[in-house]
Amino acid sequence: MAAFNWIIFKNMCPHCGAAAVIKAQCHVASTFQGDERGRFCNNTYQLNQDMIWWSEDDPRWPQWTDGGELANGKTDLIDECCIAHCETCNTDLFAVITFEPIKPVKLKQLGLERDWPSSYKK
Repeated sequence: MAAFNWIIFKNMCPHCGAAAVIKAQCHVASTFQGDERGRFCNNTYQLNQDMIWWSEDDPRWPQWTDGGELANGKTDLIDECCIAHCETCNTDLFAVITFEPIKPVKLKQLGLERDWPSSYKK
């Protein structure tokens, strides 16, 4: 089982059309390890909220990108296509989220899980 965190945001659900809370499961900046703040997994974050992680001088710092892919070739931006669901209609979705060190900053794409973009791992 892999470690993950949750990213929540409001958006129009592509299935029910409601302005809904969407909950996405991400693997970026996620591990069962942690520090005095707790494990770096199973936490819930909103867009533009800092995630807990090791400090930049820790040798484990670069692992925050695990689970993601470089966004537009920039080493400081990571995209991850995440399994997601609508909290209103419970439909399975995908959400492509852009992360910068160490926070989710932008919803890039949202769609039905069956339409998962082929350019991302599932």
